[in-house]
Amino acid sequence: MLTPNQIKNSLINYFNSIEQVTQVLHDDEFEFNANRELNYGFVVNLEKSDPFEQTKFMYYPYVITIADLYNQNYPEMKDDIQNDALLIAKDFVRWVKNVENGILGNLISNVTYNYFTDSNDDRIAGVVFNVSIPVALSGCIDSIPFKED
Repeated sequence: MLTPNQIKNSLINYFNSIEQVTQVLHDDEFEFNANRELNYGFVVNLEKSDPFEQTKFMYYPYVITIADLYNQNYPEMKDDIQNDALLIAKDFVRWVKNVENGILGNLISNVTYNYFTDSNDDRIAGVVFNVSIPVALSGCIDSIPFKED
């Protein structure tokens, strides 16, 4: 059974292994949007959401943003960035669904990918999507030690 930190580290290691990705962050949306020291090429942000339990699994949701800078003088650049970000996102979902990586991603059913553009000072474009990583709950009630009277 993977812990939340092991899941986070697995996701970070996966994205760090992709040649086009220059930086992987683990921030909330506000911190990610406020960060002005990003190393562009593709930047990936893993925003952890609140976990939830369902039947025999604990789900650890993430909002994943894959983004790169674009020049508004070249509108086709935005489309290229979004296309490449979508390819990275789809490869990630295929990786998560591969049982051999230790994550029970084969239980992930639907993933919706949303294109975005941001017209702040640093114009970025990319893809954002949600994925909930399932972890089987332990059937052992003794996993947390109790004090003896």
